[in-house]
Amino acid sequence: MRFLNIYKIVFIAIFFFTTKFISANTLSAKEENAEHMMSLMDFVEIPDFNYSNKNRINETLNIDSIFIGACHDKESPCHDDAQVNEFYTIIKLTNLGSLIQNWKFGFYMPRSFDKLGMVNSKLSMNICNATNQCKKLVYAKETLLHRKDQSAGYTTILEPESNFDLKPGSQYEIRLIRNNQWPPKNYSAVPQNLFLVVKETKSEKIYTLSTKKSSYHFQGYERSSIEKSINEHNIKKWNSSMQSVSNNIIVPSPVSYIQQKNIKDFFFKDEIQLQNKFKNLNPWIEDYFKEILKSDLNVNIIKSNLKRIKTGIIIKEIFNKKDINNNPEGYRISITNEKIIIEAMHDAGVFYAIQSLRQLWFNSSYKNNIAGINSAVILDYPRFQYRGVTLDLARHYFSIDEIKNTIEIMSAHKINNLHLHLADDEAFRLKLSSFPWLNKIAGERGYGKIIGPLMFLQGNLDKTNYNNVIYPMAFSIYQNVLSKEEIREIIEFANDHQITVIPEIEFPGHARALIKAMPNVFYDKNDKSQFLSVQGYSDNVIPVCAYGDQSEYGMNFTYTVNAILREIAEIFSQQKTLYFLPNEVSIGGDEVSSNAWDKSSSCQGEWGGVNALEKSHKFFKEVSKQLPEIKFSGWQQFIQNEDEFLGNEIVEANNVGRIWVWNTAQNAIKQSVNLIDNKYPVVIAFADQTYFDLAYTPDKNEVGFTWATSFSDTESSLQSALSSKIIMDRAINPDRVLGIEGTLWSENLPTFAHLIYMALPKMAGLAEASWAHETITTQDNTKVNWQSLAQRLSCGEKGFLYYISKIYNIHYRGFPNGIMLETPKNFCQDFLLQN
Repeated sequence: MRFLNIYKIVFIAIFFFTTKFISANTLSAKEENAEHMMSLMDFVEIPDFNYSNKNRINETLNIDSIFIGACHDKESPCHDDAQVNEFYTIIKLTNLGSLIQNWKFGFYMPRSFDKLGMVNSKLSMNICNATNQCKKLVYAKETLLHRKDQSAGYTTILEPESNFDLKPGSQYEIRLIRNNQWPPKNYSAVPQNLFLVVKETKSEKIYTLSTKKSSYHFQGYERSSIEKSINEHNIKKWNSSMQSVSNNIIVPSPVSYIQQKNIKDFFFKDEIQLQNKFKNLNPWIEDYFKEILKSDLNVNIIKSNLKRIKTGIIIKEIFNKKDINNNPEGYRISITNEKIIIEAMHDAGVFYAIQSLRQLWFNSSYKNNIAGINSAVILDYPRFQYRGVTLDLARHYFSIDEIKNTIEIMSAHKINNLHLHLADDEAFRLKLSSFPWLNKIAGERGYGKIIGPLMFLQGNLDKTNYNNVIYPMAFSIYQNVLSKEEIREIIEFANDHQITVIPEIEFPGHARALIKAMPNVFYDKNDKSQFLSVQGYSDNVIPVCAYGDQSEYGMNFTYTVNAILREIAEIFSQQKTLYFLPNEVSIGGDEVSSNAWDKSSSCQGEWGGVNALEKSHKFFKEVSKQLPEIKFSGWQQFIQNEDEFLGNEIVEANNVGRIWVWNTAQNAIKQSVNLIDNKYPVVIAFADQTYFDLAYTPDKNEVGFTWATSFSDTESSLQSALSSKIIMDRAINPDRVLGIEGTLWSENLPTFAHLIYMALPKMAGLAEASWAHETITTQDNTKVNWQSLAQRLSCGEKGFLYYISKIYNIHYRGFPNGIMLETPKNFCQDFLLQN
């Protein structure tokens, strides 16, 4: 121990006198209220070394601090000639253990550190010791598809260009300077789940290096300024809202609610008669009605076979269908002191009537401990026939029960389409009997696997990790797939809740998992193209020019593509919902790199002389010709160029199921109008309005990405009501606007709790925009009914958010205080005093 103490004194003395290194690399704090920033090399006393822990590097290699900032900040180490999209990351670490040799350093961060062309062209990566002796770090990348991954996408693994030992008692900096993939703004975007891979005699060992929120320092982040901007945003959207006040609590808002003030309320007694006069009503709906009355109010339903009942609940077909605009999802509810009468055209209308009734009785008044609801007449029908949510199972997997819970929550919002994203670069989640070996590779990932660790967020940086769950790490084997039987179980459950399930895989980009699993089919060895996708992959496009080619390779590729699509269409066939489109398969079509296939010898003749997106369009057109029985859907690049104009060789409108438009509203409105005017059916899914995975606010503690907007909140979702109206006003064929969709891309949704946080209360904005009539939700093409919706979402133990949280036992964002985080500070206080 005496030797160690002497060593420690010498070590600290060396650090103290290396002033050149310190002065050259100091980041100062901002003015008052700025986040405290220590200098890059504030050396601290190092505790005694413990050489007995030679193999426990995760305990002895400390991450002291991580600095992140924009290069254009005056105090950054890369200020000269800085571009607005450039940032730096400096990771300071100390080795408190024994000598570490033959190492690689890795982390997850939703930014690529690969370099190609203009991507990260000025990026420098080095590791330096306390005397400023540095070694270049190399981006470790496996170029052969059949081999185990190193760096890929948002997973970065770096290794010294040549030998660089991490010596005992020494401190180091990893300097990643001038990445041009935009500065991180919150904890979701920082380097996390750091790890060290050490090569030993016969194997590699991987060690997770722990960090916590206090390890991170956002240069230039000023809490008071951010809080001020959030408060100003809430006030601005409140003041610019329609000033309407709803006369009911239902979300989404019904077309008409007329309270019968001269008639007494209806009270739910211990037993209530139910008379079902609706022909061929799905028996499940009647059972569901009984179940929720029992669970919510402890009311028993007695089925009546009498021709008439004096009191109770009656379900029957509506006589005057014009009352509900001849809409099969519409309903009429008549409530008196004696009866509740539900009238509809279709099972869907009955089901949605029950959803509205459930909200009413949950927020009911009580008399002698008996729940009562006001006498009223409710007329209701949806604005759009398509009201959807994308659920991404490829990036992160959700269990059958979690998917079912999501379906129940969607149905409570009267949302009727589950757009199930089953395959992407990170995984292929569907078992196919035609290719039983596919999921052995494409259904799992982790270090040492063919598909390496991807999208592995760090649990203690996630504010939605209420129960301190241990999230998957680099060494974790993350795996799961859905069998046909499980898919059909999901479909049956969804259909009972009036929700159609639409399958989606990704062609020709976003296909890396498929390519890694079947390189003999999906990898063209003659393609020497170099590209990086938006997510940082250099090998995620299938060889489209081989489709239809008569070579052995081309015929195998064509057969495989067709077989996959046919089997997926078959698995999702025979659904029983109102608007089910038989044989629909979404094939994505988005985000193909502009440099894909530009050096492919396969792309000759009719495939030559056109850009990557035009090749993609031609591929889809040829697939549609060979598979005319399938209705293909996709994102706008499936049909459209990067501007609003259509491609030259595209699938005809009558062969397309629907097209989702995902750009931000400024450009997406023009794209949508052009598609509609060319008779393509469109679903609005604008990134700055209904991408639920984006962060609510610029607060660094908020989870989610920020690339499309700084404020992705409930009012943003509601703005899609206005966008859709503007589109329909401009379009020649406004009936081609099918509806609106919210997306739950799961790059940063590692758990169901996280998913719920991002979805709620945003989903209520989507529901209001897609269901409620435009005269209720919009005014003068400039305003939406945010104040009305906020009042119905309500505060504390009132309103829709309280209802949803109690019924489904979930934590929405802001739980248990209702919509308070998204309104002016005095709203909830005043509202609760008045109510």
